[in-house]
Amino acid sequence: MVVVDSRRVCAIRMELDKFNLLFFINVYMPYEGSDILTAIFTDQLATVENIINDHLHCHVIVGGDCIVDFNRFWTHTALLQNFCESNCL
Repeated sequence: MVVVDSRRVCAIRMELDKFNLLFFINVYMPYEGSDILTAIFTDQLATVENIINDHLHCHVIVGGDCIVDFNRFWTHTALLQNFCESNCL
């Protein structure tokens, strides 16, 4: 288990002889509805990015409930798309 200072993000790391995997980063993001929720969403993306940066030698799988619809152009959708692109996800 990777220590994460968030109630919305958890991560598990698995190490094998020749393969390191940040096995799963699970997220539960807030819905879009206010500036406060957008700030929380952004903060949780930063938390995930910090986990990824702390484990650069690992393969990464991110999943969970981002509460985003990529068919709609909403603020959280754009934030998540930018996050994925900048982290090669």
